[in-house]
Amino acid sequence: MIALVIVAILAAIALPSYREYSMKSRRSSAIAALTAVTQAQERWRSNRASYSNSLSNLGFTSSTTSDGNYDLTLSGLGDPAQYVSGFQIKAEAKSSGSQSNDVRCAVMIMRMEGGSLRYLAQTQAGADNQQECWPK
Repeated sequence: MIALVIVAILAAIALPSYREYSMKSRRSSAIAALTAVTQAQERWRSNRASYSNSLSNLGFTSSTTSDGNYDLTLSGLGDPAQYVSGFQIKAEAKSSGSQSNDVRCAVMIMRMEGGSLRYLAQTQAGADNQQECWPK
């Protein structure tokens, strides 16, 4: 009985840590997808006067990450949104996937503006969390 209690206590301590570790490791698919889109945009821009307004133009057949945990959204900058001086690619955790409980880094963003790349992130509540979500 004592061994069972000890195992239960260890499991109660280890399970939340394991879940957090799993969420952090799945964020790598969002980082990889955002990086791939950014690189494809730079290749597109090197041959044209603006960035692409479509993921399909860049060779992406899906608007989700390879593991299916994030939805990708490409948008232009400015009002009205244009793709001349930059773009923003956003990876948002799907509400029905295994990342739906990732409250710390629910949205990860790469923004290219005027030749400068910025890394942004938001919690599920919409608060800025760039420091925690983007490893340096």
